[in-house]
Amino acid sequence: GSILRRLKESAKQRPTGFDTGGQEPTTGEGREPFEPACKTCLDNGWTEEEGKIVDCHDCRGGFWKVRRARDSGVPADAKSFEEVKPRPDVKGLTAAIKTCTAFARGKGKQPWIVLRGGNGLGKTMLAQAVVLERIERRDQHPGKYLYVPDLLRRLRAAFGLTKGTGENPDAYFEEDFEDIIKAPLLVLNDLGAVQATEWATTKIMEILEARYEGRMETIITHDLTDGE
Repeated sequence: GSILRRLKESAKQRPTGFDTGGQEPTTGEGREPFEPACKTCLDNGWTEEEGKIVDCHDCRGGFWKVRRARDSGVPADAKSFEEVKPRPDVKGLTAAIKTCTAFARGKGKQPWIVLRGGNGLGKTMLAQAVVLERIERRDQHPGKYLYVPDLLRRLRAAFGLTKGTGENPDAYFEEDFEDIIKAPLLVLNDLGAVQATEWATTKIMEILEARYEGRMETIITHDLTDGE
C-alpha cells in the first residue's frame, strides 16, 4: 500500500482531496499485428461518400468499437453502462453508477474519480464502462486503461534492465511514461494491489502529480482500507 499512502500524504497538502466517490487486460506488449476485420472502413466505422462521412454499410460501425477498446487497453469482456445493473447488496453502487455515467458523458463535477471497495463490487466494471462510453461517443481519445500490477511489471522490467549498469531506468520507460501522463483520460485499476519498488512508486506518483496539476481526467480503483 505504499503508493496509496504517498497519494494520501500528497492529498493532505492539497486544498481538496482526490476522492469524488467511494480481469486484467492485456497490454500492447507481445500483441500480433492488428488486422482490420472490416476491409471497407479498416475498422474506423465510417467511409466517405460524395464528400460526406457516413457510417460503414458493411460493419455498421461495430468493428471500430472493438478496435478502439482494444487499443485503449479495455478487455474484450468489459461491460457498457447499459449492462451494469444496480445491486441492492452493494451500498453506494447506484450512486457510483450515476457519478461514473455523468463523468463519461463529460458532465463530471471533478476531473478525478476514486472508486474504493472490496473485490467483486463493480469498481473495475464501472471504470471500464467509462472508457466504453467515450468510445461509443466517438471521442477522438477515449482513454487509456491500465491494470496497475501489469504497469508495475513493466516498471520493474525497466529497472531490471539497468540494475548494476549505471544507466537510468527512465530511458527504458520514457515513451510509455509520456503516453500515460498525457492521456486525456487515464484509468488506473487496482492501485495498491501489489507492493512496488521505491523507484516504481516514485514514477507512479509522478504520473498522479502531473495529472492532478494538469486537472486531467483520471479514475483510480483500489480495495485498500484507510489503515493500509
